[in-house]
Amino acid sequence: MTGVQTCALPICRNKRSNRQSENGLRTAELWATLATRLAGSEYPAESLDAAWKLALLNQFHDILPGSSIGWVYKDSADQYAEVSATVETIKQESFATLTAGAPDMPVVFNATEFSGDAVVELPDSQSVIQSYTDIDGRACGLAPALSVPALGYRPLDGVTMADASKKRIGSTAAATASAVKTTARTLENEFIALTLDDNGGISSLIWKPLNRELVAVGGAFNRLALYEDRPTDWDAWDIDIEYLGSERPLPPPTEITIAAKGALRGEIEIKRSIGVNSQLIQRIRLDAFSPRVDIINRIQWNENRMLLRVLNDASVRSETATYETQYGCVERPTHFNTSWDYARFEVPGHTWALLADQQAGVALMNDGRYGYSCMGSTLGLSLLRSPKEPDPEADMCCHTLTYSLMPFDMTAPANAALTNRLPRVSHPYELVALYARLLNIPLDVYSPVGSKRKGGKLPSEFSVFATPPPVRVEAFKRAEDSDAIIVRLTDSVGRLSGQTNVPLAFSPLLKIKSAALVDGLERPLPDAALTIGKDKTVKVAMDRFAIRALAAR
Repeated sequence: MTGVQTCALPICRNKRSNRQSENGLRTAELWATLATRLAGSEYPAESLDAAWKLALLNQFHDILPGSSIGWVYKDSADQYAEVSATVETIKQESFATLTAGAPDMPVVFNATEFSGDAVVELPDSQSVIQSYTDIDGRACGLAPALSVPALGYRPLDGVTMADASKKRIGSTAAATASAVKTTARTLENEFIALTLDDNGGISSLIWKPLNRELVAVGGAFNRLALYEDRPTDWDAWDIDIEYLGSERPLPPPTEITIAAKGALRGEIEIKRSIGVNSQLIQRIRLDAFSPRVDIINRIQWNENRMLLRVLNDASVRSETATYETQYGCVERPTHFNTSWDYARFEVPGHTWALLADQQAGVALMNDGRYGYSCMGSTLGLSLLRSPKEPDPEADMCCHTLTYSLMPFDMTAPANAALTNRLPRVSHPYELVALYARLLNIPLDVYSPVGSKRKGGKLPSEFSVFATPPPVRVEAFKRAEDSDAIIVRLTDSVGRLSGQTNVPLAFSPLLKIKSAALVDGLERPLPDAALTIGKDKTVKVAMDRFAIRALAAR
């Protein structure tokens, strides 16, 4: 298609709510299934069914593309709020069931395939290492969560930064070896050292394990660009390549200050005007233990037919960039050698896009945007538009959005210096996918203080699988027509070769006795029975970009 490129952008809050609904419902299904299987609670089938139907209704054309009239989005916002409330209720009830009888300490719940160390937020009244106030003015506390299991939970055990440094780096490591260091223009942790320029751009981003500078000479990351956006035909649907010649200068920031400074998190806040009537507050964040730089934006957007993008000038040269799709990824050229290359000046993608050479690369992630570009070595993301038809008030409001930058090492699986500090993967693109997943499905912290709920006798720490699966778990839910557990798997980065037997080592607590492949509608496939080993391991044959589903009983 050479038109309707910007259906990936208008009505940005609606698109962000869509992604939050998809991820939230998947997460609610996971915890509700475990609460039912492990503790005998009632599965909230009717609530989940109603919420899924609302979420899917709002994926109808023209709702999700952003090309409906304004009334549609008032109804859509109310329906997404209903979905969100359902998700939160199911999660909290499941957490209470799974932690019944547990000690009165916070428990970290992880609904992703990520396994490792992270920083979590919890009420400031509890035991924390760093107090923190976010961009919305909400006060909370920060604490380290070490060895968080994939698709599971474990209690916060009050570790110190000295404990974290010794676990991650070695017994002789200094107490502050894993801490974040923050100054007026720099952020640094064990992976990354970044420097800001006076315009709020990132003028240097060094991947410390390789001492590799990822910012191109004379360029910057987090370089905001504002363009006139007047497509020839369809206001909300199209974007014309001629917009590239209409960039408007942005005034320098009015203020750059330190917003957070501590061992677990550093943030630098930037305030600036955009265009004629818009304001931006931006926080550049670096957490301990993380290779990802998060850029949190609050934008009061009041422009007329303008386009706001962020550009990142990388010191990486490649003929292709890679973009995540729903259940995989695709390579696209970084040049305009042909007419069909020329038409791909704005392309769709999901939570991440990356550019890499043989040594290193940089990934651009987001929590609710879908329009990317990569021209030469500049990786870009479209943030906001302001079309006036069919909705003259489209996106005229306050937006909160996050995009992230993550440098990575193409030798990550074999780099001994990273062994205890990053999740183990077979290919660095898997690491990108894990941290993009964690951006969109953050860890939950539940405090079972004074809980009176009754549940089964459960361990304080649990994971669905004994070892993190080497593929993505897109669904872990109760079957629609039985009490079987449906597990849906995808090879999201296409790194399986041939027919690979993917091992799924189910926890013995799930009491899995049989398993068989099913189709997308959960119907049994012929000759699809799977063998379960004595250790409850099931091996599923998958090839590159495969999608598989199995019913476990």
